[in-house]
Amino acid sequence: MKLKILLLGGSGFIGSHIGNSLLDHNFAVTYAVRKIPEIPSWSKQKPRYIEVDFTKPEGMVNAFRGHDAMVYCISDVDIRKSLQDLNKTHITLAKTIYDSALQAGIKKYLLLSSVEIYGFDNPNYISEDTTPNPSYDFQKSLLQKETLFETWIRKNNLSGVILQPSSTIGSNEKGSSFFYPLFREHKKGSYPLLGRGKAKVSLIDTRDIGNAVVHLVRRNFVENHETKLETYLLKGYDTNWGQVYETISSVRRVESKTWNFPLFAMKLIARLLEIFTPKSRELIISRFGIDLVTKNVLIDDQKLRQTGYLPRYNLRESIESAIDDFENSKVIN
Repeated sequence: MKLKILLLGGSGFIGSHIGNSLLDHNFAVTYAVRKIPEIPSWSKQKPRYIEVDFTKPEGMVNAFRGHDAMVYCISDVDIRKSLQDLNKTHITLAKTIYDSALQAGIKKYLLLSSVEIYGFDNPNYISEDTTPNPSYDFQKSLLQKETLFETWIRKNNLSGVILQPSSTIGSNEKGSSFFYPLFREHKKGSYPLLGRGKAKVSLIDTRDIGNAVVHLVRRNFVENHETKLETYLLKGYDTNWGQVYETISSVRRVESKTWNFPLFAMKLIARLLEIFTPKSRELIISRFGIDLVTKNVLIDDQKLRQTGYLPRYNLRESIESAIDDFENSKVIN
């Protein structure tokens, strides 16, 4: 009998890859969405959708009935929002959905979290034993979201998995990730190689996040029914930001001019832009973005690899996938 999975956040950047991977591996997946999208006639996959009003718990309970597991990918990725505003999604909405799912009889849950909860001030490889040290509201809210999930799973004696992937590169991002502005500036011929690109980072192809979810759903929800709560970090490969620039240049077959200003000056400029740039306009540069590409963020994901999971894609394949998607969409003008 197929495991019936309820997927929330399946229309987002990472969630879309998770949904595709689950469907590719013959899981029965239902997408819970506010509005059912049009499915192209040429699409090979025909997922099942249910329309849900997330402001009405009773309606959610009825919509969620009949599912065995929930994969939760809903997240607010706006780094400019306050902790209070971010928590409207990460805490208030999440708790309403969790409680409705419990009333509907769902006993198994996978939460898509992020390495961002650990912050940027980690001198060594980050492992599941590393103490989270977030410095930005965006990171703090993600940590609170994860803490809520842990507490709720334990309180209700449920099966839970937390997946903490590294920053990711892939298709379907719709201009929402760190890679979009880097590619855009490369295409314009003026690439920000801050810190001369020496900072080391763990990254992952978004398709491999989907593959990891399939692996964990099988292992923890299908084969092992005694799982209570497990947390796994996830990466695809280690690299540095200079190699990211070189790979973009290689894939595009053209180099871009690079620039590198002192970090204290960049942080000051970023702070002024954060204050004076209207929320309706894109922020050209942020202190969070500067830290992302100038501080080492390396992951030790041996816990997950010891379960038999291995990523498939390397840095070049990730960038090729993302660039091909950009060039064939309206994301990049």
